[in-house]
Amino acid sequence: MAVVSKFPQGYGYVVLTGVGSALLLQWTMFRVFNTRRKVKDIEYPSLYHPGKEKLNCVVRAHQNILEGYPVFLMVLFVGGLQRPKICASAGWVWILGQVAYVYCYCSDDKTNRRYGKCIGYLGLLTMFGCTIEFGVRELMHKRILRTAIGVKNVVATKAKGLLPTVMKKQNG
Repeated sequence: MAVVSKFPQGYGYVVLTGVGSALLLQWTMFRVFNTRRKVKDIEYPSLYHPGKEKLNCVVRAHQNILEGYPVFLMVLFVGGLQRPKICASAGWVWILGQVAYVYCYCSDDKTNRRYGKCIGYLGLLTMFGCTIEFGVRELMHKRILRTAIGVKNVVATKAKGLLPTVMKKQNG
């Protein structure tokens, strides 16, 4: 049985990138869980512990990724409609940037954490570009299409009005 898809060719790469990003979230969630398990004197629902900097860094890194995740998904899936392979590649750059960010944020040297975010932003900005291109092309396509249909209808209407006049002149 053949499945007819209205998605562009290569959109599967975008979907698999979305799955990869979900695995990233699961990985960071397990890091939080394992770190919390090692800290015995913290009770749920508390997220942070005043004396446990390692736990606080792991939790904060996970939260930072979650804060930007809806934007990532939107620009990935919408921008992927215009340029699926470029968007998927940029999505993997974002994912790798987040992995680097988590490792650097949770390390002893806190100044390293900006490098992972910079890598991630390269991917995110690329996906923003693809999404903006999609939006502009979609608007231009609709506008051009409406204009072309409008011109065609005007010409057809005028032609219908002129036809009886021309026919009368020829017959009479």
